[in-house]
Amino acid sequence: MGLLKGQSRAVRIIVFISFPLGLLMVAAVLVGVNSFKSYRSVSESMMPCIDNGDEVFVSRLAYHFLDIERGDVILIDMPAGAGPGVDDRGIVRVVGLPGDTVEVRGGLTKVNGRLFTVAGDGGMPSYTMPEEEVPPDTLFVLGDNRDLSMDSHVWGFLPRDNVVGSVLIVYPESGSEMVLAERDSCRAYYAGG
Repeated sequence: MGLLKGQSRAVRIIVFISFPLGLLMVAAVLVGVNSFKSYRSVSESMMPCIDNGDEVFVSRLAYHFLDIERGDVILIDMPAGAGPGVDDRGIVRVVGLPGDTVEVRGGLTKVNGRLFTVAGDGGMPSYTMPEEEVPPDTLFVLGDNRDLSMDSHVWGFLPRDNVVGSVLIVYPESGSEMVLAERDSCRAYYAGG
């Protein structure tokens, strides 16, 4: 530490401690800036949980530390071939995990033979999907507003790599209070636990 030669011991200790702490603070800011992103919903696929125009705040790091769970609301990169005029990103709900069996019939969504519902559901689906097993490294995802959603019922299973992050907070376009994505009108219920 030639630069600090002649400085008191206290000054050298402060510099010795401050420099690494400063680097850690810069790293934390850079990680934080890239870890949380906002995204504006551009569809009605998740109504009433998330309306068209609502802003969502997404943790891009969540699934590096936590497992994706059934019922999670996630931001995704739309898969190739999702359809013409489809936004590059979308917000959907995880319904089926690898190894689960999923089916949609008679307006009901079932996972492993048990009912999967969402509070304030945007409507019962009018389509039917035969029972299928979710392949490894993929997810079965649906929008809460089933018939108005571009999701797994249209383009199939979502590759796990297409998950951008977990939706944590919803800020309604109406300007009303920010709410957690876990709020009652957004919560999923799975009869299997």
